[in-house]
Amino acid sequence: MNWVEDICIPIVVRFFQSSLERETLDVAAEAFGHVNAYLRTLAEQGDVNEAFSVLEKLGQVVQRTVSERALRDAQAPEFLEVLGLTDYVAGLPVTILLAYAEATHETNRREISKRLSRVRWRHLPDVYAHGFRAYLLPRLERLQRCVHFEIAAEGRVVTPLWYQAEQVCQVEAEKLAENTAKMLEKGMNYFQNWIGQLETAKRPWLVAAVLSRQWEYWHKASHRMQQLELAWNGLSKERHLQDLPWPQLGSEKWKAQLASQQIEILEKMAKQSSVLALLERPKDFPDYSGQFIHRLSP
Repeated sequence: MNWVEDICIPIVVRFFQSSLERETLDVAAEAFGHVNAYLRTLAEQGDVNEAFSVLEKLGQVVQRTVSERALRDAQAPEFLEVLGLTDYVAGLPVTILLAYAEATHETNRREISKRLSRVRWRHLPDVYAHGFRAYLLPRLERLQRCVHFEIAAEGRVVTPLWYQAEQVCQVEAEKLAENTAKMLEKGMNYFQNWIGQLETAKRPWLVAAVLSRQWEYWHKASHRMQQLELAWNGLSKERHLQDLPWPQLGSEKWKAQLASQQIEILEKMAKQSSVLALLERPKDFPDYSGQFIHRLSP
């Protein structure tokens, strides 16, 4: 389904690689604004895995560049641009998280039933005209084949609306469970890779920038997961077909992961605060050490 993107993304990756190698950071920073919009669109359409896949490919280019770049003097004016780019790219997982969580407002049985009630099953293209996300289309196409058989045999649609909604809600529930797991897994891997590379390259200010964004991601995740639970309940309650296989959200598991991640980040902040205390903070740099101490205070 993403065949156009599969052709375009490698070109975009090469563009960023070329821009960063030529040290035209302002061009790369401006282009990342478009990447931000694309990631938001993917997340809104429920394709969290693809959003993180694109982000990882582009993030690796930036990670490698800022880690290997010869500019080591944090006092140099150019270093502020590197810090700004690192901060921006490290914050892109937050875009994915917030966009997907916001999109789940329409992920409920009532909204799905309303859309299904408007589908004209006799007309083949009509299932594509009511804003259903791409991952729902295979189930809708299967339903349409069944309804066409009913019309041919009975002269009318026999399948009731509640049955149609149950079938679509099951796919939505599966996607919600999958996306929740992906945001936890992919988010954790993304930040661990960033910090690991920057620590190896001895870039304490850049490590601090990523840590700050990592805290923001997990802090907002802990609040938005409550919103995802509400969406889950909106799909799972009032079920009619008890024999229809239904996924599990795994709330207890991801709550434990969130708590574990936040504790781990606080430990890293304490360590990094000690490192930054030994350095002179350049002009215009954020006060990461002060931020970390504030987070660590009871």
